[in-house]
Order: sequence, then structure tokens, then C-alpha cells
Amino acid sequence: MARRDAAQPTADGTEAATARSSAEEGQTAATVLGERSETSRYTGAWAPPRSRRVGRPQDVADAVSFLAGPRGSWITGQVIHSTGGQH
Repeated sequence: MARRDAAQPTADGTEAATARSSAEEGQTAATVLGERSETSRYTGAWAPPRSRRVGRPQDVADAVSFLAGPRGSWITGQVIHSTGGQH
């Protein structure tokens, strides 16, 4: 079992609880889970089968930027998988 899969129920439950408590203050809450990405420590020996490429740190940053901006203002209590289809 992949480490990410083992942590998934915890991430979902934690996110839902955070979203409920944040909503009382007019805030939204979401979590972005990334997969392996091309960094100085990891240089592309693995690629998800669906996306045909290794993710870049910018891929996860784009998801976070969307959620933090006005277009993501209606999304709350969700765990977003920025994994190139690996999840």
C-alpha cells in the first residue's frame, strides 16, 4: 500500500472537520496532495501512466493558487489530488 493511500482517510476526515470549523468564520479550507515531482532530488525516472510525464512543483502550485484565488472561493472541505491521474 502506498503511503499516500494509507494517509488518505485521515486527510479526508481532517479536511472535513477543518472546513466545518472554518465556515463559521466565513473561511474556506481545502488540501492539495501532490505526487512525485521533478525537483533537484528527483529527476524523472518515474512518470504516472495517465499523464505521461513527471509532475512539476508548479503543477501543485497552480492548484493551490486556484484554490486561494477568487475562482476557488466556492470550494471547501475538499482534498484535491494534483497527481497527474495517479490517484
